[in-house]
Amino acid sequence: MTNYLFFTNTQSYKLDNSLIDAVNHFFQNEINTKYNFNTLQDHSAYEWSFEKPKITDNLKDLIKNKFKNIPVDINLLKINSPRKKKLLIADMDSTIIEEESLNEIAKFNNVNDQVSFITKNAMEGRIDFEKALDQRVALLKNLDLKKIQNLNKSINFTPGSLELLLCMNYYNAVTVLVSGGFMPTIKYVANKLKFQFCHGNDFIYKNNSHGECVLSGLVEKPILNQDSKLKILLDYKKKLKLSSNEIICVGDGANDLKMIREAGIGVAFNGKKILEQNSDAVFKYTNLTGLLFLQGYKESEIKKINH
Repeated sequence: MTNYLFFTNTQSYKLDNSLIDAVNHFFQNEINTKYNFNTLQDHSAYEWSFEKPKITDNLKDLIKNKFKNIPVDINLLKINSPRKKKLLIADMDSTIIEEESLNEIAKFNNVNDQVSFITKNAMEGRIDFEKALDQRVALLKNLDLKKIQNLNKSINFTPGSLELLLCMNYYNAVTVLVSGGFMPTIKYVANKLKFQFCHGNDFIYKNNSHGECVLSGLVEKPILNQDSKLKILLDYKKKLKLSSNEIICVGDGANDLKMIREAGIGVAFNGKKILEQNSDAVFKYTNLTGLLFLQGYKESEIKKINH
């Protein structure tokens, strides 16, 4: 087990040599420890690895306070071997894709405000996820399935999602999309990004008076919730004979909490506060290539695969 400190930002702000020098000085003079420095991506991602001291809340606070005025993700965590993980479990909405897919679907029935309000409260853990899902889907009653299928074409994939999937698939990891969203969109996203497996909820359909396939306003049970997400992770872990240390997991909402805790590296991506407090790493300024940086992938390796 090795301790790692990461400074990352894949947006417009560039990390420069003065920051690197400041962090090096911190290691040498303020905590007086030996360390190794590594560039993962010029101006965007750097790591420092060290064995001592132990990671404590005090050490985390010391580092974050030291560099608090810089728009950068600072993550300090222990990482067990293997560094490159063998299983990726990823949430979809507001993680792999930029949208909350159900909110987008709701626009067709002119109930976006109501659905978005319920979604926000569910993702923050303020209301029960299953109850919230039933309420939202009820508002979509009689919506034509074809409209959802057409909507999929306008989905925005989160920057770094393609690189993440290409890289982990290339290095023979198992990649799984697990979402509390719905299968028409989940299958589309999984196919486009080459997830090997996908899991989610599904609508119950009916035919309207014109013979068109529409939503009944009901959800197939049982609903895929945070307990289901954890069970799916554990099922793959058992099937593949993996330890938790070989798993990396990413999500953004309260319903991702249990699977995030179980993974060797659990990542909150633009996450709600409750998830950030229970994750190993938090990304606000870094796109999804951050998950590759945590595993030690360098820019040269990522570019090689993408070309």
